[in-house]
Amino acid sequence: DLAEPWRPSSPQPHLDGILGSWWTEGEELVLEVRDDQLWARMPGGPKLAETRFEPDGLDRFRAVEGRERGELLEVTRDAEGRVERLYFATYPMTRRPTAFADAAR
Repeated sequence: DLAEPWRPSSPQPHLDGILGSWWTEGEELVLEVRDDQLWARMPGGPKLAETRFEPDGLDRFRAVEGRERGELLEVTRDAEGRVERLYFATYPMTRRPTAFADAAR
């Protein structure tokens, strides 16, 4: 079996500010686009821990495959519309590793 050739994903402007590394409870999650779909993975983690999302309203995505299937990924923005933080299955996600108690603020 030959590997499927790599194809670049289409631009995803609705994901601006969302992609990249996020931290929750001391664990890193990387949000990325694969085959034009939003995915989350834990660096070095098992493939079973990966999650695929589908849009579920404005600034909301639902996990439809993998870890935490059925749970929401919600985006919060500041007054200028910049992404401030994410919540996955109600757990806060920040751009820097923080203690759980500090991330909840």
